[in-house]
Amino acid sequence: TETTIYSYSVPGGTLSTNVMLRLTLWGEFTNNGSGATRTFTIRVKYGATTALVLVASVTDTTNVRPFKIVAELSGRDATTVQAAVGLLCVGDGVAANDAADQPLALPRMSIYRTVAIDSSVAQTLAVTAEASVSTNLTETNLRVAQLEEI
Repeated sequence: TETTIYSYSVPGGTLSTNVMLRLTLWGEFTNNGSGATRTFTIRVKYGATTALVLVASVTDTTNVRPFKIVAELSGRDATTVQAAVGLLCVGDGVAANDAADQPLALPRMSIYRTVAIDSSVAQTLAVTAEASVSTNLTETNLRVAQLEEI
């Protein structure tokens, strides 16, 4: 089941060719006791369009897998054209609150996707998460969300 983990109404006129939004999310993937590797799909949406898709494979473990997502959305050329880029990093989940947690794999990046939404009116910026198999053993927990206008 696709679940919204973050949502914000971006006021009309916010994006321009010299103003972008940067959304940083910290959280955890859990795949505890499923007996199999699960795929977690993160979708960053602007208005009715999916701007970015980021995917992580998480093996069965009793430890959570910390993640960090950075998504940037910028106006491009006109109020009806935007560009988006995103990065997903997932930790190995050695132990909770482990300062030496190492990346599970190379960061996943969704590079420069063009979005065509009218940014002169308010649009919803949303992030959803979906596990390949949805059970009570697979979860995506958002811990921190910060949106910046830069």
